[in-house]
Amino acid sequence: MEAVETPIKHEPQKLAAYLDKLPESIRPTIEALRDTFPRVLSDLNRRGALVAVGGAVDKSWPRKDIDFIVAVEEKEGDPKRADFPDRLAYATEDFKITERIVRSLFEGKDEMRFESLPPQMDYEFENPNILGFDGSVTVRSDDLPVPMEFIRSSQEGEGISVGSIVNGPYVILSSSYG
Repeated sequence: MEAVETPIKHEPQKLAAYLDKLPESIRPTIEALRDTFPRVLSDLNRRGALVAVGGAVDKSWPRKDIDFIVAVEEKEGDPKRADFPDRLAYATEDFKITERIVRSLFEGKDEMRFESLPPQMDYEFENPNILGFDGSVTVRSDDLPVPMEFIRSSQEGEGISVGSIVNGPYVILSSSYG
């Protein structure tokens, strides 16, 4: 893959502060995600970032869950928006990439349970070109104190801009950009 400049900026102090405030019961799992994500993307010939978002970033514990955005660059062979009649059909096909990445992150961990919720249109507008939900994969285990939700974020074209996908506090947990 050709190198692409991207606004992904690792902030070690911010990541360390995030990891430090996590409960001991989930910290090893999150650290394993941080370490595994680049390898999984490399194995799948992809580039992207795993971004921690939501209350677990800036609020105190306990939390009801931990949210992550899975942002990956589009690559050759991926679904293209122009090939689908509407955004919902495209997002539903593109969501399969997020599912594959999340399942690969936990490969060999039989105790993990996965629940996929595909993208959905915004029913207020009743228009399949307006999404109300981008799709997510929730991972649960009896060993985890809270579920982890991995939210799809498709990045059309090359490069990823976190500012275009996150509206609030975030921490880059891991990326394939080094």
